Amino acid sequence: MRSVKTVFKRPWYLALALSITAGIFLFAMWFPNALLIKHILLSENVSVVGKIAFLWHSLGYFTENFTWYSQMIVVFVSVLSGINVAMLLFYLKRKISQDRVAGIGLLGTVVGMFGFGCLACNSVILSSVIGISATAGFVGILPFGGSEIGVIGIILLVISIALVSRKISNPSACKINSK
Repeated sequence: MRSVKTVFKRPWYLALALSITAGIFLFAMWFPNALLIKHILLSENVSVVGKIAFLWHSLGYFTENFTWYSQMIVVFVSVLSGINVAMLLFYLKRKISQDRVAGIGLLGTVVGMFGFGCLACNSVILSSVIGISATAGFVGILPFGGSEIGVIGIILLVISIALVSRKISNPSACKINSK
């Protein structure tokens, strides 16, 4: 917790974490309706105020379009990703040389993004990465139909935050071989 306080007492890192959190949350909210949003935003028949109002009111569908489980995944992945990115940048700014912490955090964010939303949306994202037949086979063998992917993303983000936190708290410590 000391590392988290160290990072977030600086306003820039708090603003960065909140921005990343909001960006990932909005992506999760709007991705399922991307074509409709694109149509509204590009329409000449809708005023700028109407477009902003549409986007604002579309946030109200969070409770209607997502199950409680998906809502929790979206919130956790968004918040943990914001924290992770801010802490990682703080750490990298202090020590430019990268290690495995950066890879785990990025992997956690990416995996977590596959885990929110409905199975149909996850299938679209996953199939664009690994192919349609591979996605169908992969999701079909999972016991919870793909819902566990979001939990894996959350676990990876928590591990990454813990590793970055340890590096921030004790930046120059290294393991000493006792042999």
